[in-house]
Amino acid sequence: METKYCKNSKIDVIKKFCNHLGNGFSKECFVDFDYTEVHKMAEELDNLNNSTECMNLIEKGYRAYKFFWEEQGIKNMNPVIETDADGNEIKKFDRSIWMFMYKMKREVNSGQTEIPFEGMNLISLKTNS
Repeated sequence: METKYCKNSKIDVIKKFCNHLGNGFSKECFVDFDYTEVHKMAEELDNLNNSTECMNLIEKGYRAYKFFWEEQGIKNMNPVIETDADGNEIKKFDRSIWMFMYKMKREVNSGQTEIPFEGMNLISLKTNS
């Protein structure tokens, strides 16, 4: 079943979707189209052109999405800054950021929306310093 948009419009939608992902937004919150419709457009164009260019572009968008969040996690993993008695700044590991990054990786890699931390007390992960 072919979507009712011209070839150039489909390419524009696919590029906009990939840009959306690259800016850290999820596939589900793409406003213009449902992500499954974007995938259909890419498949139709690839079939028409006997290529994989559009689906490769979408895969690149998903990698950009994952990279965006991994980069944010690395940048913000130690944002808690305290000053010691001598006035030196001390960066401390922020476990809440680590937990968020872990969850994001699991969602991207397996499609899960929840982390299966059965029986784990998340409060115990906080530092007591």
